[in-house]
Amino acid sequence: MTDKPQILAVVDGRELTEADLAMFMQNMNPQVIRHFPGEEGKKRILDEMINQELLYIEAIEQGLEKDKTFMQTLEATKESLLKSYAFAKLLESIDVTEEEAKQYFEENKEQFGEEEAVEAAHILVSTEEEAEKLFAEIEAGKDFEELAKEFSTCPSSEAGGALGKFGRGMMVPEFEVVAFAMSEGEVSKPIKTQFGFHLIKLLKKFEAFIPDWDKAKENVFVEARRIKQQKLYMEHMEELKKLHPVVYK
Repeated sequence: MTDKPQILAVVDGRELTEADLAMFMQNMNPQVIRHFPGEEGKKRILDEMINQELLYIEAIEQGLEKDKTFMQTLEATKESLLKSYAFAKLLESIDVTEEEAKQYFEENKEQFGEEEAVEAAHILVSTEEEAEKLFAEIEAGKDFEELAKEFSTCPSSEAGGALGKFGRGMMVPEFEVVAFAMSEGEVSKPIKTQFGFHLIKLLKKFEAFIPDWDKAKENVFVEARRIKQQKLYMEHMEELKKLHPVVYK
């Protein structure tokens, strides 16, 4: 025997239950719900649900459900929902076996790993003379971050020259070659690029790695299922086009 749903309010004879309120809140923006904490917040949300119900009653009384614009909107919404539902029904039966997932992993291991990367900071100035002078100051013990804040012309100067983590192909070649050849904590001599002269400080190196099956399998299943679904979708569309010819104009 199931419990009778708790009735929170009755609007013109229609009962609004705890389940109705839960559904109403589920359709609300989570950011909005955060502004209505606790029981008092729940009461205010219930009040708004009642307001919406009153508007619905008024709309029916005025015959707005027969309004031409509303009917057009309703039909467009129905069509959109039906398309989404058909798409979901098409793909819901797709599953991936562990054998299929492992095969996909073996064929695409690099996709689930991380490439070699570095974390670096730099000081950018317009002349080699400035760069040489700053390099000498760093060699003499001056703080790299403080010099970057004071002298670097790059926007990164505000963060002490920090560039964050980056992989190959993300920086100009002259910069990349030096950065990836350095040791952690090392500061380069002046490097010339199209932007000016750089002093690079290597903060951290990240070696390339490929995770083992146990660590990667959750992501592998997701990706393998996505690929399988995509394949089914494209094949199904080709079949539908045979049944319902498409003419491009």
